Amino acid sequence: MIRTKSFTLIEIIIVLTIIAALIGVLILVLNPQNTLRASNDLKRQSDLKNLNLAISLVLAKGFGVGSPNIVYTSLPDSSATCSTWISQGLLSNLPSGWVYHCSASTTYQNIDGTGWLPINFRGDGLNSFNILPIDPTNNPPYYYTYYASSSQYELIALFQDPNNIGPNSISGTDGGLSSTYYEIGNNLTLSEQAPR
Repeated sequence: MIRTKSFTLIEIIIVLTIIAALIGVLILVLNPQNTLRASNDLKRQSDLKNLNLAISLVLAKGFGVGSPNIVYTSLPDSSATCSTWISQGLLSNLPSGWVYHCSASTTYQNIDGTGWLPINFRGDGLNSFNILPIDPTNNPPYYYTYYASSSQYELIALFQDPNNIGPNSISGTDGGLSSTYYEIGNNLTLSEQAPR
């Protein structure tokens, strides 16, 4: 019998797996910024979905979810009206009758109503997280915004990945009025009264 040497199917699969892994690493090395932007956007989307669910539970229990004419931001500031960010030109001027709300850097992730969201998530089994989520960058223009009016609310984030921005993208098909921002909540028109 004459035996010919050849590769087995398992050897071919192992080689192809190694090649695929090397290509994946090469893509990450050559374009880490796109990977980071996409990863940040996934976190933003996940954070806002989790907050949306938690706020829905708060509403179902009959608790308040914030005051109208206030733009709550995830940005920490020593001034409750975010004057540090405004004076640096990093937050836009709001229409008359509207104000920004920021919490101190020591409390802005508190879940007891003293954080950047004016909602106490600790009561009646509502504690679905230990700290309030904040934007992965949390520096203008990337931060979370919250609007409330009676029992209506809207959460907003700006995506970084250009693939997630535009009419046919995640931000364009979320049901909100803006194709630039990712919007979630039970009234996606609240932010149009006082754009961020």
